[in-house]
Amino acid sequence: MLLRVAVAALLIFVIFSALRGGEEPDVSPTLPPAMSGNEFRLPDPISASESVFIDGTPYLAVMTKFGDDRIEPADLRIISLDRDEDMEQVGWLHSSMAVETPPGALAVAGDYAYVGLTRQGNEDTALWVVDISNPSDPFEANLIRTDISIQGLAATDDGYLIASGPDADFRVFDLTVPAEPGLVGEFSESLAVAPRIQVTHDLLLIDHMAGIVLLDIDDPVQPRRVGEVEHPDWIIPAVAPQANRFLTGEERFEVAVPEGNFLDAYTDGSNLAVAASELGLKLLTL
Repeated sequence: MLLRVAVAALLIFVIFSALRGGEEPDVSPTLPPAMSGNEFRLPDPISASESVFIDGTPYLAVMTKFGDDRIEPADLRIISLDRDEDMEQVGWLHSSMAVETPPGALAVAGDYAYVGLTRQGNEDTALWVVDISNPSDPFEANLIRTDISIQGLAATDDGYLIASGPDADFRVFDLTVPAEPGLVGEFSESLAVAPRIQVTHDLLLIDHMAGIVLLDIDDPVQPRRVGEVEHPDWIIPAVAPQANRFLTGEERFEVAVPEGNFLDAYTDGSNLAVAASELGLKLLTL
């Protein structure tokens, strides 16, 4: 009797396996395989990225989130860029704070990644601190409440983190204790829209579409304006784009973004290169 039961069980298993057609187990959506040696697909769109070297190995830190129509955690993903191997995601971490808008502010300083998180609109805002010293096992080091919705982040070479908000407000954090950034200063600038920011050669470049403002941050707590490049044809749209604000179907830009919209900029301290959309690259002397 027991022999008959065992044989029947074996036959059921064989038939079931045949019907399944030898399917492989589902691949985890958090660790998708590389599509090829130089192409890597993620399940969610990338909202911010930053290259980083950890123990001499190159990685890409990226923030991803499914969309902007629901409140849920975002993901910090660490992707290996070792040219001798296929690109692959080596580590990831869900944000402990759920957000609506995909995080667009990400900076890396030393062994830490810093991310601006906003739960909804401009409410419930924070600076997320993640230890990435072990790329395969990043972990949350801190979550610091802030008084602005952080839209941009840039780290200086001398241990400071500069954050920009949606209303031309800036905050300066001291990274002496990397896991516990301390607010040490704040300032504001006259800008058209929420800016993109970057630090290079002791200069903070503030790109706000209508122009680029340059601040000397030799002392980040007391920055000093040293230059400005204005867009010659800038016209404020009737419905201006704003961070964390979604346009309804009835709204539209009554005035299009002007020709040669500033997209990015770089300076070597003496010259300023500006990517001016369809007008190409402009090289200016400071």
